[in-house]
Amino acid sequence: MYGQLLCFIIALMIFSFHQPGDGPLLSLQETALLSLAIFLLFTLTCATVFHRLGQSHLSESSLSLKYHRAQSRLAALALLTLAFYVYALDIRYYLDSIPGVKKSLTLSGGLGLLIYLLHMGVVWFLSHPFYQKIHHSVIRRPAFIAGHLSFSAAILIPWCLLSLLSDLTQLLPLPTFFKSATGEWILLGLTMCVFILLAPWLLVRLWRCHPIPEGPQRAELDRFCRENRFKVGGLMLWPLFGGEMLTAGIMGVLPQFRYILITRSLLALLNIDELKAVLAHEMGHARRHHVVFFLIFFVGLIALTSSYSDVYFYAVFGQNTLRQWAYSAGAFYPSMFSMITVFPVMLLAAAYFRYVFGFFLRNSERQADLCALQTIGHPHTLISAFQKIAFFSGKIENLPSWHHFSIRQRIDFLEKACEDEKTAARHNRRLYGCAILFVVVMSILIAASGKVEATKTVQGWRAEYGIGVLEKILENKPDDPSLLDMYGGLLMERGRFEKAESSLRIAHDLAPDDAGIMNNLAWLYATAPPPFFTPEAALELARRAAALTPTSHVLDTLAEAYYVNGRYDEALEAILRAIGEKPKNLDYFLRQQEKFEKAAKMRKERQPPPLHSETGE
Repeated sequence: MYGQLLCFIIALMIFSFHQPGDGPLLSLQETALLSLAIFLLFTLTCATVFHRLGQSHLSESSLSLKYHRAQSRLAALALLTLAFYVYALDIRYYLDSIPGVKKSLTLSGGLGLLIYLLHMGVVWFLSHPFYQKIHHSVIRRPAFIAGHLSFSAAILIPWCLLSLLSDLTQLLPLPTFFKSATGEWILLGLTMCVFILLAPWLLVRLWRCHPIPEGPQRAELDRFCRENRFKVGGLMLWPLFGGEMLTAGIMGVLPQFRYILITRSLLALLNIDELKAVLAHEMGHARRHHVVFFLIFFVGLIALTSSYSDVYFYAVFGQNTLRQWAYSAGAFYPSMFSMITVFPVMLLAAAYFRYVFGFFLRNSERQADLCALQTIGHPHTLISAFQKIAFFSGKIENLPSWHHFSIRQRIDFLEKACEDEKTAARHNRRLYGCAILFVVVMSILIAASGKVEATKTVQGWRAEYGIGVLEKILENKPDDPSLLDMYGGLLMERGRFEKAESSLRIAHDLAPDDAGIMNNLAWLYATAPPPFFTPEAALELARRAAALTPTSHVLDTLAEAYYVNGRYDEALEAILRAIGEKPKNLDYFLRQQEKFEKAAKMRKERQPPPLHSETGE
């Protein structure tokens, strides 16, 4: 389940993050033919892999291991193939021409997932005989594929809800508050809460689960739940792959919407005491609130990526080469830009799931095993259940997994915990300690995002991004004085004084009475190094700007112009007027006041002050 979830997240990132250029890379016919050729090549590769697997003479356990590895590797190949369609063939250019797709996150992401599922359908189709052999199954191929699709659809429900919510916030006339960052977080939180509380009711119906039939076995399991004061909405038959999978699970937080799912094959395989041990394990997940922690994990990931999205965005666009690729005509360079920008994010998300989430998943399973041990009083029935499951699932006792310890490791740990009572307490302390550390680290990282964004490096990236955007706009509006003023201001921040002066002078010629343009040009003349340092011109422009718009930042420029002309008392008077306007960045203005007072004092003591200024805001 968790492996499929990770693959779906990567598929969505591959497809959704790509922005097509202003033209197609290839014609529609060429794109369709090449896509078909790549799909056939993928099919041939899958067929070759399973043909070689079928020709090998392996033991049942080795065959099972090779089968699961082949499934994982072909799923990764399906993701790479999807990336090839998107970034090499630019298929999104044509898919976005379908009505509604470009404006809908649900439709565009759904198309990407559909392409990925089409390739996984090939893997499932070809892997069916090996599944039958390993699991001694009689399930037919259509039911086998339908089982995979049904399971996948359930995993995708959270994404569907969130993407539909995003689409609705764009289409519906919601109050402005709900379109703000705070409002979006509130809507996201409400949606996630509704999903966590009510999704189990929906999933048992989507999967066509039915209550375990009445009888001695059902009565004994119900009695076991009552004795342990554990309320559930139902003990359900899980028809996963026709009920042949040897597995069980639990869903839900609210007792009336909490279900324990058990496949028919597992009910037939295990005796009543072993089934009670499996139920005790699933109870452990609920009693240790693992669902709540997993929700915190996902919300933390969303919060972390949202907090640093601007930083990453500016870092990418701050690079001149990448910015030129993004704004290039055609499809090749924009596709390259999308690929280079999405892959680091994709790899980071994959590592986050594989190593961070995987660590907590494995240890949560181990904690649920310990809960079963404490509930039953001994590990023997749970161990025997594990051994049966491992044997009849293809002798997978030593099969590794990123989200579960192997069955052999789990058995060994249960035996150790039975011999040493302190083992369970140590494990719980370690798990809770890591969880607290995780929350603390995530909180610090999220809280620090504002300070990171305020650093000179990130502000420099932001300025470079703004410069690139304005250069693109100025290609079509070269005589817009407000755009030229903003462009000149950003160039000045980056120390490109020659281009900044040229842009600001052109803007001033186009709008000679604009106080903002005069103010920016005055600041350049007052603070730039020679040959751009022109104190007299700075003072003249600053006076005119202050006469028109005596705001705090304009008065600050006037004060600086007085200062560089050696008129310190007038500079002090101007900065006090600016402070009287109660500016937001008061600390800066107070530092300016201190600088001017110091200069005036040094004048009286006949000491020449240094002509040094801070960067204005």
